[in-house]
Amino acid sequence: MDAGYLKREMGKPLQRCLAEVAEKRPYDPIEFIAHWLYKFTANRKYEESVKAEAEQLVREQQEYELQLERQERMREEAERLAEIEAERKKEEEEQRAREAASALKLITVEEREEPYVPPAEGGEEGEAGAEKPAEGGEEGEAPAADVEAPAAEEEAAAPAEEAPAEGGETTE
Repeated sequence: MDAGYLKREMGKPLQRCLAEVAEKRPYDPIEFIAHWLYKFTANRKYEESVKAEAEQLVREQQEYELQLERQERMREEAERLAEIEAERKKEEEEQRAREAASALKLITVEEREEPYVPPAEGGEEGEAGAEKPAEGGEEGEAPAADVEAPAAEEEAAAPAEEAPAEGGETTE
């Protein structure tokens, strides 16, 4: 064996071993030194394995914590996406409800029979009225307020007609 190797690798342990040989004064010092060095190397390997296991446990613990953080972030992301999806569905439901409600709130248009208004005798007013578009929008349509107002005035001005008797005959 090389002296440098013994000095570098076995320097301190060999000093401790020789000190123990001097204290105990075994019957066979060479065998004692051999057992002591063998036990020392086994102890050193065991300590290194314990140290490696401790380092491995620390690495595994760090990996586990990172994995937990990733899972937590993924869970939060899933919750956030679920909230967004629920909010989107809620908005769609509200939109459908608004559309349904607006469809129900449409004004029901009832067509009334307009009373017959005889054309004006002057002839010029009727022609002028036909040429001028109505305020209601399209040509030929009169605004609803204009049509109802003259009809109401005409009914008030006309004499009240008597209802026919039950027999259905009218006397004129």
